Amino acid sequence: ESVLPAQRAQVAIENLAKECPDETPAPDNSTMLDLLAVDNEDLEQEVTFSDECLCTVRQRAKSGREKELIYEFNLFDLSAGSAEIDISGKKVEVVFETNRKEEIIQVREDAEEQTYTDEISLALPDLQSAKQIQSGFKQLIEACDN
Repeated sequence: ESVLPAQRAQVAIENLAKECPDETPAPDNSTMLDLLAVDNEDLEQEVTFSDECLCTVRQRAKSGREKELIYEFNLFDLSAGSAEIDISGKKVEVVFETNRKEEIIQVREDAEEQTYTDEISLALPDLQSAKQIQSGFKQLIEACDN
């Protein structure tokens, strides 16, 4: 019985959050790169842009089996409207899907295996940073589409 009101409250809060306008301004490119440069006890992340639309994300797990993942993709292959903020415990990420969920993001694990995926998760230090990256990437994706 005590769980039902909490579940209703969660649904109500999620619905209200969706109705709130996103007033978070997009940061400049230098600020975006600083926000995306994560280095904590679990993960080291670096994001680079080779040209205006080609992006490389390097993520190295520091806990458990240490491994390095390198993602390469064109920004115009991402769906600007797909960006969602995912919060789980202390972990904050912005997740982007590709257009039509095509598996075209190249993934290399420990510089060996090469596979493809249809989404990329970017780790961020906090919710405000995630909102800024969500807004900034949306702007970059739209600029690359033109």
